[in-house]
Amino acid sequence: MVPSQDSPNKKYMNTILKYFLGGVITLIPLFISYKIIQSVAWISREFFPQLNILFAFAISFFSISLLGYFVTKKITSSVKNGVAKKSTKEGILSYVFKVILNLKNFSEKTKGAFENPVYFEISPGIQKIGFITNKDIRFIKVQSNEHEKITVYAPNPINFFGEMLIIEKRAINIIEEKERKNIPILLFTAGIFEKLK
Repeated sequence: MVPSQDSPNKKYMNTILKYFLGGVITLIPLFISYKIIQSVAWISREFFPQLNILFAFAISFFSISLLGYFVTKKITSSVKNGVAKKSTKEGILSYVFKVILNLKNFSEKTKGAFENPVYFEISPGIQKIGFITNKDIRFIKVQSNEHEKITVYAPNPINFFGEMLIIEKRAINIIEEKERKNIPILLFTAGIFEKLK
């Protein structure tokens, strides 16, 4: 499979998500730092008026560094999980949030994997969309007749779990080049969005 450049839609989504998560990750430590400095200043003013300002600064610095480790290791993942958990009560918000997170995480591992979208009939009048993952499967010896077979991955919306199918090449329909960039969005949002502007 020839690697290709990311589509503008994928880059747009990745950029938005990167900025959002970057903002959250930046604001949490800043907020905690502000609260620590505010608390140390209040404690020193109320209980230790003779406390040297440099000593108060050292206490603040140590506390912020200690919490910085905790924030980096624990809070960041907790915020992401917390938002996902909270959004499960919100219906469509949960759906969109999961789709964006999955696209972000999954796209980094599968660059070029969804470049060959196809559709095929699973029963009369019902078709399914998938992506060609391997055009040569002779190595698994499933060529039971004279027709060439390929593997197609048909993911489910939201969670990217799906099924790998072995299909006769003649039974699949290749999606036109100009429509290919919109297929991942259409598929992974269950048809809610056909494309991103």
